[in-house]
Amino acid sequence: MKVFVASLFVLIYTANCFYDINIVVTVDSSYDMGRFLFTGLKATITSLLKDDLLIMDNSELGVKVGLVLFGQEVHTLKKFRDFNSIEEVIDTVVDLPYLNEKGTDLFCVFKAVSDIINEEERKNVPSWIIHFTPEANLNCNLNNEQACLLTEQLKRNGTTISIVNVAPDFLYPNPANLMGSVNSSIVAGPHLIKNLSAMLKRIAVPSKLNNNRVVHLCSDNIKSLWLDIVLVIDSSKQMTKQGFDDIIGNILVFLESGFSFDMGKLKHTRFSIINSGDKSEVVVNLSKPKTRADILKILKSIKYKNDNTMNLMKALESVSALIAKDDARKNVPNLIVVFSSNTNYDCTSLLSPSFCVEAAILKNQLLTTIVNVDTSLFQNTNFHEKGKSIATLGYDIAQDSNYLSTISHFATQANCFCQSDYTQFGHREEKSAECVGFESLPGGYRAAQYSCASLGGFIGDAAFKEKFDFLSNLAEHTSFWVGLNSMNAGQNLAWDTRISYIPYEATMAVDSNKGSMGNCFYRNGLGDFVSTDCSFIEPSYPYFCQISACDADNYCEVV
Repeated sequence: MKVFVASLFVLIYTANCFYDINIVVTVDSSYDMGRFLFTGLKATITSLLKDDLLIMDNSELGVKVGLVLFGQEVHTLKKFRDFNSIEEVIDTVVDLPYLNEKGTDLFCVFKAVSDIINEEERKNVPSWIIHFTPEANLNCNLNNEQACLLTEQLKRNGTTISIVNVAPDFLYPNPANLMGSVNSSIVAGPHLIKNLSAMLKRIAVPSKLNNNRVVHLCSDNIKSLWLDIVLVIDSSKQMTKQGFDDIIGNILVFLESGFSFDMGKLKHTRFSIINSGDKSEVVVNLSKPKTRADILKILKSIKYKNDNTMNLMKALESVSALIAKDDARKNVPNLIVVFSSNTNYDCTSLLSPSFCVEAAILKNQLLTTIVNVDTSLFQNTNFHEKGKSIATLGYDIAQDSNYLSTISHFATQANCFCQSDYTQFGHREEKSAECVGFESLPGGYRAAQYSCASLGGFIGDAAFKEKFDFLSNLAEHTSFWVGLNSMNAGQNLAWDTRISYIPYEATMAVDSNKGSMGNCFYRNGLGDFVSTDCSFIEPSYPYFCQISACDADNYCEVV
């Protein structure tokens, strides 16, 4: 067994900065490029792809790569959806054949590139085309006229096109390359990879994958949410009539943000509205079928009470009665959103008001989350940050310009949870879509794989410190299998859960003598990656089975 001490983990891993970008690479395999330059070109591409790039399967984050190989015609066209990891891209590039054919019209090449770019749904992510050419200067002459029409359209749509002259000519020390983007051309030389990397960092945006995290995120698909939302509106004098009307107007906007109201569908959202003053009035019940238009009409008809106070106790009792009375949707998450101008209390105090206890009882119910929106004129940031309100910890917000988006995000978080016997990775206010269950009975690696597969999951990954610490605490700091192995045709390290990031210390712990049936990894109590045999029986360690959380894209019948 080979062990690589994880003391380098923080130094290596926290240095990474991942990027969000769409990249399309063209590879000229004609005799104009020549075998020697073609081989060097492949080496350049693979080196660039190792530069802090991650492909996240079915995610809005990370990099996506497309590939166009051409000679006399386009021979290989790989779209963004064809690659699930950077390793797959690199393997494909390495295996690209030298065609030794006459070169094709560049219009055909950029038509293929344009098709790849236009199919991509991530319109807010930068796109970069890297076109390697043996020409010393690629301008828009008569031969390239049609191709230039395509590249101009791509550039107008925000795509950066880098023309890389792999066979520079002293006559063109600084080629204009008018087919490409301004200040984006690169001439081959000893610093080509460095220059390409710098261009990548200039174009791309830092990814949310940073901050030591490579995780599967909860779905943010509002249209497929399946939860019950109770909106409680402060109708007291402290709110004011204008404040009340503003909240009604904001709720109208909120209801138009994509929720499905169709109770005939498995995934739909129900709304209840409570108008709260000295007493609370349930204006819209959860169980009574209503279309979006019905709810909007009722909202517009709600009258401002102008009561002396908002009685939070009565409001929360009304919420409790609503949830208890309505038993048609068992195991469906509840999101309670309270719009309140009252910040003159402290639920963390020993002398907290009785409605804090009522709120605690609600929060302790299965899958129930309370959001408190501070609508007071002079907002108390200390009140929000210290968790003094009735809200679930982390769900206390101010009525700022982004608060409706925050509530929408909270709705997707409330609808993201684990079934019983599983623990969810992530913070309460920023969950992941990863649920893990600890199997304390030791087994061989392959037995653990089969066991987790029978549950619809994989052996849990532990690629970074935060995830390892989370799992290690659950395992009481004993050694456990992590879903990392080299049991594939290329004998490359890969996670069972299909995340792309392979820690440096894991690669250093590989035993090259084991072949395709070796290099299955566990992590010991110190956090070291340890490579050992891939067997059904020995060696045996406990393990975590990781399954997908229940969320908008993954409906769970049983909780």
